[in-house]
Amino acid sequence: MAQPDLNFIAPEVQLSKTCTPLSDMFSVGMVICSIYNNGQSLIIADHNPNLYVKQMDQ
Repeated sequence: MAQPDLNFIAPEVQLSKTCTPLSDMFSVGMVICSIYNNGQSLIIADHNPNLYVKQMDQ
């Protein structure tokens, strides 16, 4: 199984392993923000789940 890109995944998917249509909308929103931010995501996790959790706690 492939590792999802943590820069675009909804927090509830990574933290509690639950996925809903709202999770998909979060991901779409993150992609749109990245497009308008010159390719820079709002979350920079570098495929590291621990770094993702640390950023979600801030």
